[in-house]
Amino acid sequence: MGAKIVSPATKFLEFRDGTLRIFDPGTDHLTAVASKQNQAQIEAFLTLGFGGSGRDLAKTWTISDLGTEPIDGVETAKLDLVPKDPSVRNNCTHIIIWVDPTRGISLKQEFFMPSEDTRTSYYSNIRLNQKIDEKKYAIKTDGKTTKS
Repeated sequence: MGAKIVSPATKFLEFRDGTLRIFDPGTDHLTAVASKQNQAQIEAFLTLGFGGSGRDLAKTWTISDLGTEPIDGVETAKLDLVPKDPSVRNNCTHIIIWVDPTRGISLKQEFFMPSEDTRTSYYSNIRLNQKIDEKKYAIKTDGKTTKS
């Protein structure tokens, strides 16, 4: 799994071979988190938008159906997810997701933090079953990059 976050600041995320890597080019810092130590938290978030089935979601989230709502002309299923794992709840109290039931993908996600902050993600221009240009999401470090 790979992702590029562009706002509020650019960050690159990569999950490969059991390790989550987060790179902040602004500070030239790379954070690596082994999934064995934080497996429940990492897997909980990966099920949200990277191929997790309804069964996968139900393993790590308590799901409430909030009805339907249109997003960009698509009638989505609006679901409220509360983490079952207390360590995940320390980072996120719940998440509302809007899922296209035909394609089984999230079009919008709203994260609610214990601090009462929120973060909303919108997904567009989604292409299924196509080759991905991994270069766009590559983490590029050098000898000056700090690591933790």
